[in-house]
Amino acid sequence: MTEAEAVYRYESGYISHSAKKDYGPLDFTGRIAGGLRLDIRRRAPLFCSDWTDAFLPENFQKSVSSILYLFIAALAPAITFGSRFLDGTNGQFGVLEMIMSTSISGLIFSTFAGQPLSILGATGPFLAYTLVVYDLAIAVDIEFMPFYFWTCMWCSVFTILVAVFDLCALMKHVTMFSEDIFAGLISLIFIIDGVRPIIENFTESRLTLTNCMFESLLFIWTFGWATYLSSFRRTPWTFRAIRNFGANFAVTIALVSGSAMAAIYSNDTGLRMLQVDADFAPNLSLSDGSKRPWIVNPAGIDRPFPAWGIAYAVLPAIGFAVLGYLDQNLTSVIVNRPSNNLKKPPAYHLDLFVRGALTLPVCAVLGLPLSVASTVPSITHVISLTTYECSSFRKVSARCLRR
Repeated sequence: MTEAEAVYRYESGYISHSAKKDYGPLDFTGRIAGGLRLDIRRRAPLFCSDWTDAFLPENFQKSVSSILYLFIAALAPAITFGSRFLDGTNGQFGVLEMIMSTSISGLIFSTFAGQPLSILGATGPFLAYTLVVYDLAIAVDIEFMPFYFWTCMWCSVFTILVAVFDLCALMKHVTMFSEDIFAGLISLIFIIDGVRPIIENFTESRLTLTNCMFESLLFIWTFGWATYLSSFRRTPWTFRAIRNFGANFAVTIALVSGSAMAAIYSNDTGLRMLQVDADFAPNLSLSDGSKRPWIVNPAGIDRPFPAWGIAYAVLPAIGFAVLGYLDQNLTSVIVNRPSNNLKKPPAYHLDLFVRGALTLPVCAVLGLPLSVASTVPSITHVISLTTYECSSFRKVSARCLRR
């Protein structure tokens, strides 16, 4: 281990700062729920300030801009992944289920977890593995939704055990290189998902050149304005208050202006709009043509669910638990980096416990796709709440420091 990595781990809280009894956030305590209790002890005095800090005069504008941005940042992936769940599971899940999973899981996590900067949502690995679980149910001819319920409940048990036995301490062996590779791969997935529809438009015979070019222009317009306004704080234009406002609301301004252009010229260009079902009901239709109830019956919906299926659900639940452990903790490690200069301590064990004890059972009972800490929205959440101190010198460009 190099000296730089040793310093990084020490500053991150990976290594205890003093005596053996003074455990760091990722130290192994050797006691049942030892790390979980320490996380609660560290975060409990800060619980009220997590809610009240947003209303301080110096934080209010940044908090409002972050809320608007997160609404878009959480909704867009939910719609994208929801449509993929719809196709991959033959209608078992849909866009509404994914939006509900993101919102309910996010509300629970932000209220009870120790690191509210982490944003829960769908990820590529969870999408792929859910489709594997669906194939496992179809392969043995059992109903997917009850099978999914028991899979999530077993996953909840495994996740709670991981948090109780301090297994999050294993993340102290993760290096900066591993964190950057993980963040880069997840970011690449988001970039590809954003660019792919624009390229595929030009290969669809039912779309005219006008449709393709207009959608491409909207893409360039939105991305260009969001990128430019995000760096507007470092320009010499106008007043500082206006520069800060433009930088704080960069993504919101870009998306609102792009959406307005799409609404104005949609009839002339034949622009395709998102089709959303007006009924607030699950997507799955039963054999009699009615929609399934919101509460999943673990004993079977259309037909009885076999008892051996409960034990069979243990196998995919282990995979779900491992994926959730890696996604949740790697994202938390990146969010809690020393370079982010966070003022409040992390709570890795508490975060995982809340997800296992609260969010997973709720998703199981309602029949919703699982949500986990998503790297890209979480990182951008931190960036949106970061305060910069900018200074400029003669013949030297503006320099901004995070605090």
